[in-house]
Amino acid sequence: MVIFLDKENKLIALLALYVDDILITGLDNEIKYIIEKLKGKYRISKEANAEKIIGFNIEKTKNGYKINQKDYIDKLISKYNMNKIKILKYPCRKINEKERENSPS
Repeated sequence: MVIFLDKENKLIALLALYVDDILITGLDNEIKYIIEKLKGKYRISKEANAEKIIGFNIEKTKNGYKINQKDYIDKLISKYNMNKIKILKYPCRKINEKERENSPS
């Protein structure tokens, strides 16, 4: 991770690198400057707002960004056949005999 600060030590940009994925955030003019410098030395295949990086989903909202691993969780649910389990609103409640008979084995 590379942190870019101005003369007053205020954060102006942040660059995170993982293998061949780069995520840059910060002030618009600083992001453009960093990208132009990188283009001078490296081939950049995609310039766009990130939607996913290293398994994390990134969603832009009006107040900032939301980061989650919904795709990864869905993959685990499918892998372990948990998509057929019965969801309980209150996991600590007593389960009656009829519910127990109807639950998937």
